[in-house]
Amino acid sequence: MTDLPVRQYFLNSRQEVAPLLPMSYLRTLEIGCGAGGFSQTYLNSANEKWGIEPDIEAAAIATPKFHNLLVGTYDQVSTKLPDDYFDLVVCNDVIEHMEDHDAFLQAIKSKMKSGAYLVGSIPNIRHFTALVKLLIFKDWPYAN
Repeated sequence: MTDLPVRQYFLNSRQEVAPLLPMSYLRTLEIGCGAGGFSQTYLNSANEKWGIEPDIEAAAIATPKFHNLLVGTYDQVSTKLPDDYFDLVVCNDVIEHMEDHDAFLQAIKSKMKSGAYLVGSIPNIRHFTALVKLLIFKDWPYAN
């Protein structure tokens, strides 16, 4: 590993998402890949792994775990991605950060092959602890 002071969040491998993966895929794109833990642990059968990560420190750790790693947000680097290419796109806790969710979901289709999968997660805003923080304290801090 490296000595970079990467926040613990970027090291999370998101094991609860792994059962949602399709049985086969060749080319993957993980958007918001953090330090690369999910791809390294669960996408080993891919022939080619691409990642996108806006955090420079996390991207530095993730780089050796991917064939191609782009530093920036999806909007900043999407033109560097090939069209009609990926069998699997992974978005673990990133779609909620997109400025326009609908525009992202439309745009990512052009990068995916016919029959490809998009797998990911979003925070559960209906969980009572999140609702209390949002409705009473008017805050929704990132937390486990």
